[in-house]
Amino acid sequence: RSHFRPFGFHFSPGITYMAGYTNEDDDKSYNLKPAGTPGYYLEIGLEHVFKKRKKVFHYIDYSLGIKHFGGQEKLVLEDGTEAKSDFNFGAGFGRFDIHNVWQLSKWNFIDQSIGLNVDYTVYGGNRNEYKGNQYNDAEDYQQKFLTQLHYSIGWGIKPRDGFFIVPTLQTPILTAWNWRNFNPSHRW
Repeated sequence: RSHFRPFGFHFSPGITYMAGYTNEDDDKSYNLKPAGTPGYYLEIGLEHVFKKRKKVFHYIDYSLGIKHFGGQEKLVLEDGTEAKSDFNFGAGFGRFDIHNVWQLSKWNFIDQSIGLNVDYTVYGGNRNEYKGNQYNDAEDYQQKFLTQLHYSIGWGIKPRDGFFIVPTLQTPILTAWNWRNFNPSHRW
């Protein structure tokens, strides 16, 4: 019920971090210890607020952007030999989300959404192979094209009418393209 139009622009800078995870080396002759490194996230897009108040969903937004990911891992063989590797890559993406808002006060709200992102690796993909070791195992890397379902939750702050700041956490929940049995992670 605002005097503002029900659409607007949004700009989102951010930080990315890939949490390392592996349970696939239990039956192997090595131990793999992955860890993430910080990256960046930058997008610009549009949002459309529904004119009539809906019971579940309040607005949609969509955008184009770029995000950078990186990680590192340490490989420890049975004989105690250690080797390290790292990677970095950047992906251009398109994103679409549908949002639900829980109004806490006139100036604060919780914003959560479910959405779809389509990513394509545009630079990097550097695979710095293990240094100090000639170890080779069957390698399986993420493809350049990736489609994911994701969930976001944020704390909304309204400094004035028509302007919102929403610090948000976003995580993938399902990778649909380059299917990996419901595992939403990037494979590296």
